[in-house]
Amino acid sequence: LDVRLGSCDGLMTTDLAATEKGMNARTCRSSIAVWAVDSHRNYYRIWHRVGFFSFPQTVDYIFEGHRLFGGIIRATIIESNAFQKVVKPLLEQEQLLRGEWVNPLAVMAQGDKKARIRAAWAPKLIRRQVWATADCQKEVLEELKLFPMSDNRVDVLDEAEKAFVYLNRPETSEEREAREWEEDVRSSEIQNAVGY
Repeated sequence: LDVRLGSCDGLMTTDLAATEKGMNARTCRSSIAVWAVDSHRNYYRIWHRVGFFSFPQTVDYIFEGHRLFGGIIRATIIESNAFQKVVKPLLEQEQLLRGEWVNPLAVMAQGDKKARIRAAWAPKLIRRQVWATADCQKEVLEELKLFPMSDNRVDVLDEAEKAFVYLNRPETSEEREAREWEEDVRSSEIQNAVGY
């Protein structure tokens, strides 16, 4: 499957693990991924890092993904719930130190996690709109097989839910032509209304 990433919208999404005792959690994994969506609503998981990472490793992986795919990544989505609310200001500081831009965007996860995952994933799976590179398939398939029975293995699915919610489908060439035609018609009507 060949996909022109330049014609897609891209995001980095995260689900960062932590416990009350610190940011090095061993009960849940951290998941960091780069996603893209095309004008046909196909979602592509093109790069990821999943595992038990220290916070400095996590930050390094976020910047690594941006170096590899920075041309398509519009923002880095980070939950602002619980401990993760401190991540955005830390990434903003790290951007300045490194001289690299990752555009952290904090979002609130609301409602039941499993319900959010089911609502985001089900329609896309039914329509066969989710794709993953060979390097990304293992963890996604493992968690899909366990869902919804597992409470601890939903990190990849939860991180991906953010991609499905926050990626913007690019317009097709037909939609762009129609929009431009409507804009031309509207601008000519405005000019005629004022006598120019």
